[in-house]
Amino acid sequence: AHWERGEWPVPDLLLVDGGLAQVNAVAPIVGTRTVVLGIVKDRSGQRGFEKIVTPDGGEIPLGDDPTGLLLKKIRDEAHRFALTAHRAARKRDFASLIGPVPGIGPSREKALIAHFGTVAAIRGASVGDLAAVPGMTRRAAEALWHHLHGETPQKG
Repeated sequence: AHWERGEWPVPDLLLVDGGLAQVNAVAPIVGTRTVVLGIVKDRSGQRGFEKIVTPDGGEIPLGDDPTGLLLKKIRDEAHRFALTAHRAARKRDFASLIGPVPGIGPSREKALIAHFGTVAAIRGASVGDLAAVPGMTRRAAEALWHHLHGETPQKG
């Protein structure tokens, strides 16, 4: 949209992280005004065997020459950026859900997400499952469970 409105210059090259499927997904969007190439790791599993994929399915191996190293560095930076953004978003989602629960601080938040993996899994856990997480107490697990399920704990 920014290109269409003239707000951004149209690039000469668009490098996507992925193979032919990713290149083919992007190509119709940019049309013929920009060359689209993909960068993909070789499926042989050997470290350092990346290649460039062209829209017609051609493959160009990347070596350790300056161009190959630059393209690998760009790909690695894209991975780092995406991973950092994903972790920050997950932390925000988790903190907004768990934050106001008495007895659940940063250490317990970290233990919960390490144990369950997702907020949905934490929400689906029983009080016993929550209490079994290292560093959790039964009292904190009950407070969290009640918070997640919109219930007021009963005094007993």
